[in-house]
Amino acid sequence: MDWERRQAQLAASEALGWSTQLDLNASSKSLNVTLTDNFGRTLEGAAVRATIFHHARRSQAQELLLQPTEQGRYRALVSNAREGQWQVRLRIQRGPDLYFQTQDIYAPGVSVAHGGMP
Repeated sequence: MDWERRQAQLAASEALGWSTQLDLNASSKSLNVTLTDNFGRTLEGAAVRATIFHHARRSQAQELLLQPTEQGRYRALVSNAREGQWQVRLRIQRGPDLYFQTQDIYAPGVSVAHGGMP
């Protein structure tokens, strides 16, 4: 995609006033996105797609179609989820509106409790 087109998409996305909250957890192997408008109200009825990859494994990028789970929240399973830094590229469509966002996020690893010897 050319630079000018990308900049126009980002400007149009910013003009919508939408925001997202992303959560990627290696233990649950899922990407969760909460979508809100400029008043903080959750947005339902969106088609949410994501391209994600771990920074150490860019060649293993995954294309995800997130499913609505509850009001304004969307979720998809991530097959190769692991702890570390990830890039998430969102494409969200709601009616005629398109929203694009790219964000780097950290995915925590699996928590394991270890018992001690008495």
